[in-house]
Amino acid sequence: FFVVLRYLDLTERFDWTAEDISTPAGNEDGQYLIRTDNNMIGMQLGSGHSYDTARWSVGFLGKAGVYLNDAKGRQRFIITSNNNDNSGVNFNNRMTEDQMSFIGEFRVTGRWHLRPNFSLRAGYEMMYVTAVALAANQMHFIPTFVQLGTSGDPFYHCASFGVEGYW
Repeated sequence: FFVVLRYLDLTERFDWTAEDISTPAGNEDGQYLIRTDNNMIGMQLGSGHSYDTARWSVGFLGKAGVYLNDAKGRQRFIITSNNNDNSGVNFNNRMTEDQMSFIGEFRVTGRWHLRPNFSLRAGYEMMYVTAVALAANQMHFIPTFVQLGTSGDPFYHCASFGVEGYW
């Protein structure tokens, strides 16, 4: 069992660009740039267990914690005219919100010992995060000041394979 203080940074970018958009005022270029930063700090609890034999082993690890999320977001909406008349729109919005977030993680790892000091390893990991600002969720294409949305609940998972050697 363990109890730790943990910091997690979750940053996303969404960049959208369009060129030669035909409008009644002439052709225009546009960019919509969004960046979100979630800086989370909090207490985490966890536990792990492993079972070892001479030829193989398997281990489990689970972690969970509640975090204070200092979420920040920035939206830049830029439209430039190709008519060389310096017309266009330039909108820059910075947003911030404090939120309580939850992070849960689970990992299982198996090893096949080819030799006493060399093993093949395979594993699966997953992480669930609640109440974070995600860049794609901030997109609305209307240049107005809005509040940062922290309703994103991403789920990440992956498989891993490798070799381990030690002496």
